[in-house]
Amino acid sequence: MTAGEGGPTIGAAERVHAAHAQAVAAATAPLVAMSADILKAVSFINGGAAVATLLFVTGSLRDHRSLALALVLPLALFGFGLTVAAFATGFTYLAQERSGTALSLQECGWQEPFIRDTAASLAASREAGRFRNLAFGAVLVGMASAVGGFALAGAILWFMLR
Repeated sequence: MTAGEGGPTIGAAERVHAAHAQAVAAATAPLVAMSADILKAVSFINGGAAVATLLFVTGSLRDHRSLALALVLPLALFGFGLTVAAFATGFTYLAQERSGTALSLQECGWQEPFIRDTAASLAASREAGRFRNLAFGAVLVGMASAVGGFALAGAILWFMLR
């Protein structure tokens, strides 16, 4: 019996193959959108804080030079957070690419199980997991950098202006 004859096993396999193809397509879109939103948030927080700090430093240079100099470290933390967010973006892209590759390297068969992992799909899946972990770590570091920059800037302002 061939794939087109529609026997019970072949029909089931064709349904599983079609569902697998739909799942592959549907799985990536929400992940891409969610990852992009998280990365934008980290970038906006650190970038906005850096701009605000720069504007404050610029306004303080004339009257409060020591305050302006003290705010260089929080500014560096925000810049570091932006850099880490850029790396997180790259890691996220690589994780998504490897995940898609892993799914596309699975074999579609005519006997159960109809979808089988191959050595190549398993390797790509492991690589995707590593890149996801790197992206997650980078996002956490970027957020911690923003929190540290805010806390340090607040402490500096409190001590210097009281």
